[in-house]
Amino acid sequence: MIAFENLNIKGLARTRLAKSILDAAWGSFLNILQAVAVKRGKWAIGDDPRGTSIECSGCGARVEKTLKELVHNCPECKLVIDRDWNSGINILNRVKRTLGLAFAGCGGYLDASPMRQQLSIAKLGSPFYTALRS
Repeated sequence: MIAFENLNIKGLARTRLAKSILDAAWGSFLNILQAVAVKRGKWAIGDDPRGTSIECSGCGARVEKTLKELVHNCPECKLVIDRDWNSGINILNRVKRTLGLAFAGCGGYLDASPMRQQLSIAKLGSPFYTALRS
């Protein structure tokens, strides 16, 4: 499973980071990432990034920090970890909770494993964009 921040790319492109965001082609990267994950039978799911660096990945407590603070130091459970690692763990845990388990009508569990899907590629040279099987 691949978990990532579901960033507002259009919103970020209007900030002072515009050139960096557009140069990096974040949107294209995420589209390719999801296509490759499907092709390999994996999940690639984005999550809302709000609050991921504030929430403690160990106990769930809110630990307010400034942007200058690079280390997450939780007073509740005494977890000391890099701020970005803490955020990454929180995103992964949120995505895992989002996936959950599907229930059948009879009360049993459904198979929640991803289905292997086949991608189709459009042949751009054709005037009708004929889909080809890869």
